[in-house]
Amino acid sequence: MRNSTRFHVQLTGLILAGVALQAGAGEPHRPSDILPQLRDFDSAYTSSVSVSGTDQRLSTRVSPELERTWQFSAGNGYVAVVSRAREFPAHVGDAREWMAYVGTTTLVTEVLATIVEIKADPNSTAARADDIPLDKQQAIVSIQSGDSQAFSEPVKRVLWSMGRGFASHIDAVESVSEVGEGTLDVRGSGRGLLDSQIGWWRLTIEPEKHWMVRSASFYQSAEDERAGIAFLHMENHGARVTEGRFIPEWGRWRTPSMKEGESVTITFETIAPSENAELLRQALEHSYGPYARQTTLIDHRNPSIPLVMELGIGERMPDYVTPELQLERSAAN
Repeated sequence: MRNSTRFHVQLTGLILAGVALQAGAGEPHRPSDILPQLRDFDSAYTSSVSVSGTDQRLSTRVSPELERTWQFSAGNGYVAVVSRAREFPAHVGDAREWMAYVGTTTLVTEVLATIVEIKADPNSTAARADDIPLDKQQAIVSIQSGDSQAFSEPVKRVLWSMGRGFASHIDAVESVSEVGEGTLDVRGSGRGLLDSQIGWWRLTIEPEKHWMVRSASFYQSAEDERAGIAFLHMENHGARVTEGRFIPEWGRWRTPSMKEGESVTITFETIAPSENAELLRQALEHSYGPYARQTTLIDHRNPSIPLVMELGIGERMPDYVTPELQLERSAAN
């Protein structure tokens, strides 16, 4: 993988070396105790990690959503999420739309995020993504700012469903109380998916499981909190230990962009305390090139005038996109 010392993963607060993974003792917890603990474990779990699983959006529509497999990895200054449909069922109403969807890759740096959507030729009769040859695929590379919702949502869907990554969205903890043996109820002011979403969080935390957040609801008004109507909600269930790390068995996620009755169910399969170097390499290649498919590059950083460029097989993202990319290529040459 290329040298990436100029990039910084914007997932957690302070990245700590050698965090002592110790659960909370039996002493009463104060509001001032909560954020330091969450930050330490967020860093320990996400500075270098690989996670995989499946997800499926549940809806009130007659046709069920496709189940997707996903992989998540962070390390060496990058974070990537790859999601792939397992198959294209014939009963889906708009078959062409579903058959066109092969997968997405998300990559973030200090400067920009890229979201890569790989589509199949609409005339393809393939039943599985892996059956579609490269010459029958097209890629759309969307360049976003690193804090865009298009990038934040797929990343946070994994991290928050794991019970990690909340500390960087909480500004101050206002109250903490015990709600059963080994469980804390925490209320704090902060931000939602985006910095512009101001409100407060209600978290349920299990300190003995490395301060895993078991449920989280974000509210933007007192009326919604009293009514139990969360702007955003996450919960996870079950737990197992893999390579010394706690991971839920499954979680459920709901955001404002979803319709009434919709949610995403996430199942966790593996977790490892190291990056998936091959996954990160693929994310870089899909985002920056050389491209293996005909690729349309769309720069959304100026939303009023998006820049569209067609790139052929073997071409790379133009240097203008980011000064860091230009410097990195110059150093490599």
